Amino acid sequence: KPGEVSPRDVIAPRDLIVPDRAATDRRRVEAASDVLPVYDWDAAAPERLVAELQTSFRKARSAASGRRKSALSPAVRDAFDLPIGDEALSALAQNQFSQDIESRLLQAGADLYRTGVVDNRDLLEQNREKGVQVRDVRTAREFRRKDLEDVVEYGSQTKNAVARHLEGGPLQGRALTEVSAFLAAALRPNLTYDATETARRREEASRSVETVLTKIPRGKIIVRKGDEISPRAAEWIAAVRASAADPSSWVKVTGILILQSLAAAAFWVDSRRQ
Repeated sequence: KPGEVSPRDVIAPRDLIVPDRAATDRRRVEAASDVLPVYDWDAAAPERLVAELQTSFRKARSAASGRRKSALSPAVRDAFDLPIGDEALSALAQNQFSQDIESRLLQAGADLYRTGVVDNRDLLEQNREKGVQVRDVRTAREFRRKDLEDVVEYGSQTKNAVARHLEGGPLQGRALTEVSAFLAAALRPNLTYDATETARRREEASRSVETVLTKIPRGKIIVRKGDEISPRAAEWIAAVRASAADPSSWVKVTGILILQSLAAAAFWVDSRRQ
């Protein structure tokens, strides 16, 4: 057993082909790590935002028609469908829900959705070097994306980005801050990490790795008398014992190695033809 001291020399009685568990596990981990994290891209998010904003502004204009600029009646509150605080709604009412502000909000939303709004930017940043696998939830089309610098995180980052888009317009000071917060809340993430799909793909990649086989030549000293038996040596000793109990076992394993070699050779020949 691993950790025990060998009472004698253990020598391979013949050429043996044995599974290399450590190498196999290492390759399976590498195969899984090579799978990019999957992010779902909601391509319909901009369209929904446009429809909701335009409807809210149109209905609010109609409800506010004929009223004073500062008036914020229950009818106006009810007319604006999107969730919005009183200060932001008052700022929009002061400007009579102008087409200019509506257009600025629509443009800000379109620009931010084009680059992406994510719920956890720190998680996204962990994959900056390799990139991520983006899957369009509407078309199922996928592509690798490495340009992640302009993606903003839902919340304060989105609010600040919206404020920069609205600067220089009719909204100033507190009104700019409140309306920016309103739109930021409406910009739900359109780039979302799919942990379930990522785990499934990584598990599939890990399972696809074939068992790594190691050849132990006849006469090789696996462990010397008095040495501690390592986990790998323990596996090899088990293979020697199995070989002694069933001489045909090494033939079976050798056959597996030959089949794997033939498959690799066939793949190489086919790739050369193409």
